[in-house]
Amino acid sequence: MFAMSKVCGGLPALDHEYDHMIAVCGGCAERKMTTSPFARKSGSEVKTRHPLQGVHTDLMGPMKPKSKGGALYVLTFIDDYRRFVYVYLLISKAQVLDRFREFKALAETQTGYKVKCLRSENGGEYTSKRFNQFCALSGIVHQTSAPYSPQQNGLAERMNRTLAEMARSMMHYMEVDRQWWGEAVMTAAHIVNRIPNSARRDKTPVGVLTGEQTSLEYLRVFGSSGYVHLDKSKRTKWDTKTRRCIFLGYTENSKAYRVWDVED
Repeated sequence: MFAMSKVCGGLPALDHEYDHMIAVCGGCAERKMTTSPFARKSGSEVKTRHPLQGVHTDLMGPMKPKSKGGALYVLTFIDDYRRFVYVYLLISKAQVLDRFREFKALAETQTGYKVKCLRSENGGEYTSKRFNQFCALSGIVHQTSAPYSPQQNGLAERMNRTLAEMARSMMHYMEVDRQWWGEAVMTAAHIVNRIPNSARRDKTPVGVLTGEQTSLEYLRVFGSSGYVHLDKSKRTKWDTKTRRCIFLGYTENSKAYRVWDVED
């Protein structure tokens, strides 16, 4: 209080022993209250000791316009230990649990570890009875952020922001139609998983498991034009041997590029 600081006069002096008796001003509480600052825990610090010990997830959307494949949402799962991000494009929020099942099966098989803890926001897609039941039966501790407090799921929020900013920049730079935002987000995730980050400056998310240096020689500019060779089984003797295409990303299950045939 001003009287205690002795900066202002005309107010009765109060001893510190009466601090607990000072009432809260209702008007001030209603008009001036703000959220208390959250503890500054750096997302650049890895707090887990093995893959999948902690997984962060977030849902981004709905997006406008729909992607070329009809998606409206981007669902991400980030392994805290490796900082590897798994991305799924969804048509509706109702698909979240099914994609989580897919992620869990894939990640556990590839790493040899089990998902121990999942941290998410408190949206209905994460707090449904079916979702909580699946976590309980799988032995997964499910932590949710407090209402209106996305900061408590900061790592996933930042990852989604990074992917969105990268995708937006790639599409803008090459003047790619907005309907390809899904491919741009997937391409951004592919790159993020293969470059160092603030949490692990000496290894890439992919390299944490393999222990090998990650090669980037095959990377191409998103949205760039090029020509794809047509196999002779796909053309007649008098057809051209190539088709003009636009580069749209990478396939995760083969050594191939994703392209769009602009002549089709």
